[in-house]
Amino acid sequence: MDNRRQFLQRSLQLSLWSILAGAGTTALLGSRAQAQLLGRVPDGLPPGQSVYELQGEVMVDGQRADMTTLITPDSLIRTGSNSYIIFVVGRDAYILRENSELQLESEGLLATGLRLLTGKVLSVFGEREPEARLQMNTGIATIGIRGTGLYAEAHDDRSYVCTCYGLTELAAAAHPEQTERVAARYHESRYVLREPENGQLIVQAPFINHTDEELALIESLVGRQPPFNLMRQDYQGPRRRY
Repeated sequence: MDNRRQFLQRSLQLSLWSILAGAGTTALLGSRAQAQLLGRVPDGLPPGQSVYELQGEVMVDGQRADMTTLITPDSLIRTGSNSYIIFVVGRDAYILRENSELQLESEGLLATGLRLLTGKVLSVFGEREPEARLQMNTGIATIGIRGTGLYAEAHDDRSYVCTCYGLTELAAAAHPEQTERVAARYHESRYVLREPENGQLIVQAPFINHTDEELALIESLVGRQPPFNLMRQDYQGPRRRY
């Protein structure tokens, strides 16, 4: 157990450096970021707190966000250049990267939908009741989600979707008859295209722009761990490249 905790501490340190380097903000660290770089595994957030870390220009529901900002299951979150936010809503946790806009949608206290209007988001979702539905829409792709780790990017000509683990149902928004069910134990990536390639709108994609350490970070904020084994001696998991 001590070895796993030490490994998680190191992984989370690497994760934060990746996030900060990607946002271009390594020179400016908040107090929580400094504590994490010193090796403290983050605990779940206290009741009433949504934000774990943010940097740069972050807006929530039209107001400049800070560490006390409450993010609800129907909030609109925007980030500017060289900015990011790590936050929790209920049993779900997110890293929203720079130049991104994410609209949460809800029924009651649980998010039931997400619209990634632009940009990039890494998300982990808690289990829901069998009849509960959770769906992400990027404008080009519709993604049905079941207890999943998910990374998505919204671009003008395509959306990138990585089912990090769990189950997703992908569909092309303009042609919903084109679908794919993805059951992943470890990172299955697809592009969903605006215009078809060889008659296909859902095609294989490489692994890009997110890490296992980032998944470990946001899962830890909601009291969970990723289902794959970060302790393998031969671990050569994906790393972000800048």
